[in-house]
Amino acid sequence: MIILTFQLIKHNMAKIILKTNLANNNLITSNVTVDAVQGKTPSDAEVTIRPVQGYTIDTSQVSHGLLPSLVKNISFSASTGGAIKAKVSFNVLNSAVPLIGVNLPLSIKTTKQTNSFKLTEKTSISSNVFVDQTISLQKDSALNNENVYIVEGEPGSTINIMTKTFTVPDGYYFFKPPSYNISGDRSRYKVLINETTNAKKQLVSKTFNISYTFASSVINSALQPVISFSATSKKEPELIKDKPVKTRKDGKIYSINVSKGLSKTGGVKRISIKGVPGTYFKVLAQHSDGDLYDFKTGSATGGNFIEGIIPRARKGMPFGEYTKAIKVGSVSASDNFNVKLSTEAEIDHKKLAEYLVDKTKQREGIFESNEGIEKNCSLTITLKNGGPVDTSETPDGHPGVFNVFRPVKFREDTGSSSIYSYQGINFTYNSTRDASHVIGDGLYKDSIFDYMEDNPFKMQSGKNSAYIFLISAGSDLDNPDKGIQINRAPKFAKEGYKRWDFTTYAGFGGAYDKKQNVAGETILSDFGTSIRHTGTSDTSDGTDIDYDTNDWNIKDIQISVRGLEFINTKENTTTDGAIYKYVLLTIENIEGKFGKDDLTIELNLKNFLSTITY
Repeated sequence: MIILTFQLIKHNMAKIILKTNLANNNLITSNVTVDAVQGKTPSDAEVTIRPVQGYTIDTSQVSHGLLPSLVKNISFSASTGGAIKAKVSFNVLNSAVPLIGVNLPLSIKTTKQTNSFKLTEKTSISSNVFVDQTISLQKDSALNNENVYIVEGEPGSTINIMTKTFTVPDGYYFFKPPSYNISGDRSRYKVLINETTNAKKQLVSKTFNISYTFASSVINSALQPVISFSATSKKEPELIKDKPVKTRKDGKIYSINVSKGLSKTGGVKRISIKGVPGTYFKVLAQHSDGDLYDFKTGSATGGNFIEGIIPRARKGMPFGEYTKAIKVGSVSASDNFNVKLSTEAEIDHKKLAEYLVDKTKQREGIFESNEGIEKNCSLTITLKNGGPVDTSETPDGHPGVFNVFRPVKFREDTGSSSIYSYQGINFTYNSTRDASHVIGDGLYKDSIFDYMEDNPFKMQSGKNSAYIFLISAGSDLDNPDKGIQINRAPKFAKEGYKRWDFTTYAGFGGAYDKKQNVAGETILSDFGTSIRHTGTSDTSDGTDIDYDTNDWNIKDIQISVRGLEFINTKENTTTDGAIYKYVLLTIENIEGKFGKDDLTIELNLKNFLSTITY
């Protein structure tokens, strides 16, 4: 946000000082001073905007919203050193007011600088080696036993690349210990190794935990390093080969794998069960509501067990393997997908623990794997008319209600009756005189701030904008018959929502800042839930909102308000006493993370704005 302050020097001379107060902390801007004469058009001015180290900006990431009446246009161009110049042109300076504050609504997105390269991973193992791995990288391609991943990170940062565990079944050990080889600059890799041996001191498990540290400068390398793994097992000479069981009690289960990675759109899960050939088992899958999953249709209801027998072992293998691919449908809400294995045979709990299971979930004859399926969730900010109405319209009265408009979304289908145009932008409103912005669909635990930066509001014209609301007052939507005074900035706190409940304009102790309610209690937050509509018969007071419900984590909400179209000044009221035809409210920043279900937060306009008869 850019604030222009005009200070009268002498007679009709003024100085225009351009200052910046951008919500994006990743930017640095300069101060610019422009001489101006009343009745004339000030000369164009340029504001230089630079990203801090580690970030970049370009002209496609910069835009502006509704311009103040004094500003004619703002254009953007690239400058040296990765900076951008904002060229500000003015209209004629007609005001004789000694001090005028004007805000320029700039929206600037920054992009983190990253180092990036592709890493090829190869794994070569003998037939009796199990591999369990966790790879925190985006896969680029795969061919046979080669996988290509994209490695990205900030300069100088360290990230975990992968964890790979190699194990063998009972009666086997590693003839050649699992090993790795890295091509390229090995000094940037850190490999932690953990080994497990059996009673004979033979190696039966080995884990590699690999991290990578990026160079301090930005380097997008064309090189494609390769990391290779290999492992060879050997059977103990005295081992008696497992034979198909004759009774269920003779069976044994070695491992179960229920591949991870479901999302709200569902996906395909591959179930793999390894054990002594002939071992009987049954598998079921349940959703969080207890319904059995239908393996045939992918439905969350009407399902049943999968019953099976471990098949004959392939040549050279000491176990049989049962596999089943199942389709999991999409979810409309967060869910849990719980796979249960039941068998009368012995379960090798030690083996299961080595592969993928939490020991606390193991019971004799039962194996459970519980996987969460999270939907993409939205955050809704609603502006509401939450205060009293005094229709007497006395000088100290608080008459009327607010009308809240939001910009029409790109390709949004609205009826002509709900459209209002201001400065060439189409806005929409509803019958309750309230309006909302929906911020989402965000992924569970993703940053709300990053989502808003990456997904700016796109208006009907196709132009990106901040999340803004246009507010007027009175009964006439198209031509407001009342003005608005800004008492203070809106407050955010985790607790402490109170409704400003005076019917007189001044409030507690004759104060105009609306910091307390009629009981003298301090208003700590203007955000709550179940806030009343003064445009309807709703008389609720509103309450605190739980910002941590369903794993949401809302730490701060930053909102700015500024007046548009100055009307008059009311003495002995707010700091400047200015009355405006409209108020523009902008959601500057929301610090927090998305939760597991949709969340709505309401903002009480009457807590910090006043309607004024003029």
